[in-house]
Amino acid sequence: MRIFTLDRHPSSRNGGQEWSLLDECIGLAKRGHAVTLGYVADGDLLERHRAAGVVTVKLDSVELDPSRRIGSAAGMFRGALGSASANADVVCVNQYHDTLFGRAVAMRRRVPLVCHLRLPPPGMTCTQWRIGLRGVDRYIAVSGAVRREWVEQIGLDEHLIDVVHDGIDMERFRPVADRMAVRRALGAPDDAFVAVYAGRLDRLKNIEGMLRAFAALEMDASEARLWIAGRPVDHPTPDDAARYVDSLHALAAGLGIESQLSWLGARPDVPALLSSADAALLFAYNEAFGRATIEALACGTPIVAHREGGTAEILTGEFSRFAFELADQDAAVATIRSCIGLRERDPGFAQRARDHILSNFASESMVAGVERTLSRVVDG
Repeated sequence: MRIFTLDRHPSSRNGGQEWSLLDECIGLAKRGHAVTLGYVADGDLLERHRAAGVVTVKLDSVELDPSRRIGSAAGMFRGALGSASANADVVCVNQYHDTLFGRAVAMRRRVPLVCHLRLPPPGMTCTQWRIGLRGVDRYIAVSGAVRREWVEQIGLDEHLIDVVHDGIDMERFRPVADRMAVRRALGAPDDAFVAVYAGRLDRLKNIEGMLRAFAALEMDASEARLWIAGRPVDHPTPDDAARYVDSLHALAAGLGIESQLSWLGARPDVPALLSSADAALLFAYNEAFGRATIEALACGTPIVAHREGGTAEILTGEFSRFAFELADQDAAVATIRSCIGLRERDPGFAQRARDHILSNFASESMVAGVERTLSRVVDG
């Protein structure tokens, strides 16, 4: 197949959506498909795409801007016209926001349009999204939870939505050889309990709830540490982002735990952080899938996560004990406590956790699922 896909800004700083598309494109290219990636802004993941044989095409614009309708429409038209020259058999956009552009390219080429549903549906769909969604031939939902929400709230036909769970590169996410070296480099006492959060510093991630739960452990800096790796992404302006981060620092200070926290910023060594910690934490309000959950388990580390959304589809079997209801603060704190000393009590846990992800959420499974959907629409 000749596949045209789209990622506005292929950057590792944006989050799991971009990483998932990278793994998908690399996997499809390895299976012999010709993949072309359209993008608007340069990002550090572009070279990874190119190294795998993915052709990249820079675009002027992929959406209509209400503040400059004529200029943005012209830019989008030029981008659609240029993208159609990719000679694709199918167009696959990475988010519902890009369906209008994807529809224009697909109509120009007279090929089907597929859309990834990686997020819950918006509370309100704007005109260009509504027009774009009407042109989609098939959807790929990242979890059963996301499929249900799009069916119930937006009215999509459930028979047009395939569920393909995200997968990760198991070679990238694996336990490090020397956990203690990483911990010592970050100033954690050898015998301290270390928890880690790796993700965006955004309101939907409920960092506040995580900080309050960590404070409720009532352990001092010699007993417990919390690493926070990530940066703000989804904020109206840089000033809003800075104010939000300042509010988190103020909350930590008010809770009396600031001395126990390490604010690490965006890090390239997330797998090392995950495998060196004793537990990962994810208090997000509604994870469409929960890529952070599979990343932690692939590194052999338990993750205490809110049960809402796609997380419950990952934390199954013995791993369901690490999921909690968001309204139950006591249960969240008790679950974190259950991770203290877990590696010593249960030496086989790390391998079982990794095996669980390898069997169900490796990138190869994701790529195979996406390939099935694309082949289905191309073959008619």
